[in-house]
Amino acid sequence: PISRAGIIAIASTKPAIDACDSGGSSWLMTLDAYSGGRLNFQAFDSNNDGIVNNDDTITYNGESIFVSGSQDTFLGIASPPSFLHDRRTNTDYVAINGSSGKLGIIQLQGNNRKVGILAWRRLR
Repeated sequence: PISRAGIIAIASTKPAIDACDSGGSSWLMTLDAYSGGRLNFQAFDSNNDGIVNNDDTITYNGESIFVSGSQDTFLGIASPPSFLHDRRTNTDYVAINGSSGKLGIIQLQGNNRKVGILAWRRLR
């Protein structure tokens, strides 16, 4: 697992059903870093429109809920995730290398805190 801006990201692994077959699949799951539970905001751009908002929620038992996981079936088994940050837009991404040789990049919605050194104080 990795953590950034209050989000823990974990790539799960589901091997192929037949032990003699190669391959499998993975899910990228997110948790609240402080409580260990479901995030209280939408983390993924589930509909791939370039915006993380309430349009990315799913309906379950008639209720709109935030998505806690994302799967790209073309990646295969995922390596551990890495966070990427675009300072220009203050946007976080998760990058995952897959056993298929493909790279998955998922836009995340975090708490949008600025990253890096924000102030410097010299100590004697």
